[in-house]
Amino acid sequence: MRLPDGLGYAELVVESGAKSKSSPAELAAYFLGPDARSALTPGPTDVTLDLYLADSKSRKALRMALGPRPADPSGGSRFASPIPEGFDGNITSPRLAATVAGRAIEAP
Repeated sequence: MRLPDGLGYAELVVESGAKSKSSPAELAAYFLGPDARSALTPGPTDVTLDLYLADSKSRKALRMALGPRPADPSGGSRFASPIPEGFDGNITSPRLAATVAGRAIEAP
């Protein structure tokens, strides 16, 4: 999804427990610069993801924590949250909010 004012992009992904079967699955947001390849700098803070769950008519807000992946060129601006109960694997009508360079942004 495109971030406002040409700041860059955010990519939302569902990640399975990569390290072991006991690792929980996560929803992750990668914040990318205008080139759509490298991590967004300065990186965001106060990241939340708001989405619909399959079994609900209401939205669920998830606070996302910084979870960088240094081996990944875009992993420096990775934020993640555990998969919420009732999530069916589809990211439906997401709204991403964050603070970038001291400015609050939202991306539909």
